[in-house]
Parts: sequence; structure tokens; C-alpha cells
Amino acid sequence: MNEGDQIDRANDLADQEREARIAAVRAQAARGPVATGRCLYCDEIVADDVRWCSTECRDEWQHEAAARQRNGY
Repeated sequence: MNEGDQIDRANDLADQEREARIAAVRAQAARGPVATGRCLYCDEIVADDVRWCSTECRDEWQHEAAARQRNGY
């Protein structure tokens, strides 16, 4: 195998790994934030399987999360 073939294989492997990482991040994002037992917006104590204490907190959290995503955070 010549040097060009090795470089092509390395590039192909790097592309595959990058695509796998992107897919993993997208899958995590699709599942949404994890419930922690506290409101994800105001830190109020909530049931273990609940993410927000109210629809207002949920809406504000989603609004801020969208802004962070638009701004690259």
C-alpha cells in the first residue's frame, strides 16, 4: 500500500468517527435534558422524574436553550 492509500484510509476513518460522534450528540439532544429532582430553570425541588416545576420554567428554559444553541454554546 502506498502513502496516498494510507492517507485516504486515515481520512475515511476520521470521517467515520466524526459522523459517529455527531450522531451520538444528536441522539442525546433528541432525548432532551435529564431530570435531576430539581427544576432545570429555577432549581426548585421537584419529583425525581420531573424536569421543571411549571410550564413557565419549562418555556423559559427552552427559550434560553435555543438562544445558547443559536449562539454556539
